[in-house]
Formats: sequence, structure tokens, C-alpha cells
Amino acid sequence: MRFRTRITTASILLATIPLLAASLFIGIESYIEGKEGISKEIESNLTSRRALKLAEVEGYITTIQNQVTSQASSTMFINATESLIPAFYQYLTEATIDPN
Repeated sequence: MRFRTRITTASILLATIPLLAASLFIGIESYIEGKEGISKEIESNLTSRRALKLAEVEGYITTIQNQVTSQASSTMFINATESLIPAFYQYLTEATIDPN
């Protein structure tokens, strides 16, 4: 191999190897930082969704609790419940089928 060809080859290798190494390093660092950023964004999104769902469930439970409290103090509901107890026992006697 001629001296000029060797010098040219060595110069090209000396110029491209650090460039490739730097590109690889920068690419890997960018990938890692991007992945971490996306993970933090997803975690933040899920945390806010969890807080919203918590508020919805608490609101639903409060609504049901208020409805139950309202119905428990309703005289019409109390009268209906008191009438239901004897009707329950009466149903057992009425539900028996006469074999004849």
C-alpha cells in the first residue's frame, strides 16, 4: 500500500471514529432522557386521572349517602317498610301450592 493511501485512510478513520462515537453517545443519552420524560409525563397523567376518579367516587358515595339518609327519615318509606314485614310472612303462606 502506498504511503499516501495509508495517510488518507488513517486520516479518514481518525475523523470518522470519534464522530461515530460521539453520535452514538448523544443518541443513547437522548433516548434515555426521552424515555424518562415520557415516563414522568405518563405518571403525571395517571396521577391526575386517579385524583379525578377519586373525586367522582366520593361524590357518588356522598349522593347515595344523602339519598339513604333522606329515605330513612321519610314517613312514607317507614310506613312502607312496616307494612312489608307482615306481608313477607304472609307471602310464605300464600305461596304454598295446594296439591289438590
